[in-house]
Parts: sequence; structure tokens; C-alpha cells
Amino acid sequence: GVDMSPEILAKRIRVVSVPETQLLLLTVVDSDTSKAALLANTIAEEFILQVKTLQAKSYDASLAGLQDQMDNLGVLIEVTQTEIAEITKEKVQVDVELANLEGLLAVDRRDYEQLQADYEQVRLTVEKAWDSIVVAEPAPLPERPIQNRKQYVAIAAIIGAVIALGIIFLLEYLKDVVRTPEDASQILGMGTLGSIGHIREANNGLIVVNKTNSPVSEAFRVLANNIRFAGLNRPLKTVLVTSPHAQEGKTLIVGNLAAALAQRGFKVVAIDADLRLPRLHELYALDQGPGLTNSLLNGKGNENLKEAGVEGLKVLTSGDLPPNPADVVASPRMQKLLEVLAKGTDLVLIDCPPVLPVADAAILASLVDGVILVLMADKSRRKDVRDAAESLRRSGGHLVGVVLNDVPSPSYTYYRYSNDEQEEEKTQMLSWEKLLARVKQLLRPDRGEGDSKELATHPGLWRRSIIKATQLFKKQP
Repeated sequence: GVDMSPEILAKRIRVVSVPETQLLLLTVVDSDTSKAALLANTIAEEFILQVKTLQAKSYDASLAGLQDQMDNLGVLIEVTQTEIAEITKEKVQVDVELANLEGLLAVDRRDYEQLQADYEQVRLTVEKAWDSIVVAEPAPLPERPIQNRKQYVAIAAIIGAVIALGIIFLLEYLKDVVRTPEDASQILGMGTLGSIGHIREANNGLIVVNKTNSPVSEAFRVLANNIRFAGLNRPLKTVLVTSPHAQEGKTLIVGNLAAALAQRGFKVVAIDADLRLPRLHELYALDQGPGLTNSLLNGKGNENLKEAGVEGLKVLTSGDLPPNPADVVASPRMQKLLEVLAKGTDLVLIDCPPVLPVADAAILASLVDGVILVLMADKSRRKDVRDAAESLRRSGGHLVGVVLNDVPSPSYTYYRYSNDEQEEEKTQMLSWEKLLARVKQLLRPDRGEGDSKELATHPGLWRRSIIKATQLFKKQP
């Protein structure tokens, strides 16, 4: 709203610097004082704005350079944080493995101490047993020849046999092992899913397919039915089968149980996740590869499934064995593979290494819906069973139940037997009758001098007879 040109306005403005300061003195001359003050303030504000603009232009390049450096450092910070996260994850896995190994070392040391105590107890028991036999009366000089030599020899042989049997039964009693389903239920506080009799290797282990009418096949069908009922409250799509130690029959249980379920019309996939000592492919007479490890590498699980010869049953063998099995089963691809296989089947059974020696079972237990613990009668120690169950629970596994394998005298009766079982029972009965006949022959009053010498000079005969009798006693009603 100024009505004068810039030239006229400039004549009314005077700007001087204040000596010895950084101040500028701006003076505007006008007849109207309020107008002069307004012009002075407006000129000062515009001057300040222009100075700021000029100064900002000189710093634009510096600000742009600093912004680029900040962006680059931000990228480096994200990369470094990612590497730190990966290293931290690997460190956690190493710490878990170290903790498992330390736990196994502590368990082995406790077992060693327990075995030392058992050994010392048995040794003292044997010494006390022998110390209890003393000479009641020294042997006198006979006045006439002994007439009852045969009778005395027979009595001494019977006493020796009784003492030997007593020692055998004492050692059997002191063994801290699981013998019956009731023992397993008492230790773990849960019922057993099934009791499986002895499976002979002559049957190639797959007895459900080779001998459908045998008692063991019927036991597997009962086991399959119990597992289906165990999943009523909590659906079981993926089930892990393991054992406290090796050589307890977990692979035989997986193979026969999968076949029994498939024979009932279920779609079943059996996975051999034992990447240390795989045997499932041998049970089904299949090639070991390609299998599980190949599926984890290429991310395709269905392509490597193999037909097992039973309708509805497919097998994923172990494949090539890796140098680090625990890391392989702990990978995210393993969980994704289980999810893919579970979608197209009724049940996925997984065979894995035993719990106590390695950490594979504890890792897989957290990835499945349920875990079955296989125990071997007269072999699995009570302490090992408790430690294995506790290890599975600590890792987040859901223990569904226990299967007792190689039970010598099943607690159930079968209505149908195959010809092989009938022949085996007939052979055992004949062996028992032969043993009784031989004992009667050696102890008869009218035996000859030759029999008496054989009885006195061949103690190995009695030792073999006692062992045979003990074995047959376990198989007789």
C-alpha cells in the first residue's frame, strides 16, 4: 500500500552499522510517524527473510550429503541387526544342545552309580548265600563201604539245582526293569495303549501283513483302535513314536501299526525321521532314497512318498543321511512338511531316534500332536522310562501313552491262531516233555552205573537243563 516508487523510498531510508557491534541501524524518514515505523519494521523483516534464505542455500548440499549418510547407516544397521538375530538363534540352539548333552551326562553318571550299587548288593547277597553253608560234622573215617552212593548223588544234584534256581530267581527279582503293563502304568501314571508279543525276525518284522491271524497282529489292531480313541478329546494327526534307548522295537511298532491302520481303511503316512540309523525302508523292502532329507531340501513332500504294498499306506524313507540330524529335524521346513502331509491323510506316524542318547526326539516332540513311548519288557529300566517321559514333557511334547513290546505272556486270549503259532506251541510242549523224561530217567531208582557216572561227572548237563527249564517255564501257563 505504499504510494511511492522504490527510488523515492530509497532516499528516505538510511542504514548504518553501529560501531564495535554486529548491529545495523535502520532509519526511515516520513512526515507520518506511524507510516515510518511500519516501513522500518517491514523492511527489517524482509531483510531477515532474505538473509535466512541465502544462508539456507549454502547448506543444502551439506544437508543432502548428511541425509545420504544417514540412509546408508540405516541400511547397515538393519543388516547388522539381522546378522545379530541369526547368530543369537544359532547360539540358542547350541545352548539347547549343550544342555541336553549335560543332562545325558548326568543321567549316565547316575545310572553308573546305580549299577555299582546293584552290583555290590548282588555280590554281598551271593557271598551271604555261600557263607550260610557250613560243615555241620567233619567226615569220619568210614568203617564199611557206602551202600547208598546213588541216592546221595541224586540228593546232592537236586540241592545244587535248587540253589542255582534260587540264585537265578534272585537276580531276576533284583533287575529294575519294566515287566508288565501294570509296571509301565505305575511309573508314568497312565494306561498302556497296547501290549505286543515277540516278533520273530524270520517274519521280516511286518507280521500284520505276513500273518494277519496271529496273536501279535491282533494286538496291533487293538493298538490301532486305542490310538484312534486316544484322539477323541485332542485330535491326533501327527504322532511321534520313540523309545528311551535303542533296540526296543520302535521301528517294528511304527511299521506294523501303520499297516494295521491302513488295513482298517485309514490313509496313513509312515515317516522315517531316524536320520542316524534308519530301518523303516528295510522293514518295507524299499529303497532308502530319495526320502525325507530330499523333501526338506526341495520343499516337496508328496513326490518322494513310496507305496508300501498295503492300500492306503505310503512311506517316506529317510533319504540321504545328513551330518547334523538334529539341525535338520529342527528346521522350519520340517514343521511345514508335517503340515502338508497331515492335510491329505488321516494319520502321520513318525519313527525317530531314541530319547535319551540324542536330542532329535525332544525336538520333534514339540512339532507333533502326540508322542507314543515304546518300552521293551524285561529290558527297559524304570529310571530310563521316567527320564524319557520327563524329557518329552519338558520339550513341549504331549505323551499319549505307552506301548509295551516283546511281552512274554500277554494278558489277553486269542480265538484264532495261525499254523505257525500252533506248530511253535507243539514244539515247545515236546521239548518240555523230553526234558521231564530225561530228568525222570536220571533220577529213577533202577538206573545203571553208567547213568550214575554221567550224573556225577557232567554238571554241565544239569546247568543246561536248568536254563532250558527256566526258558520253558516263562512260556507255559
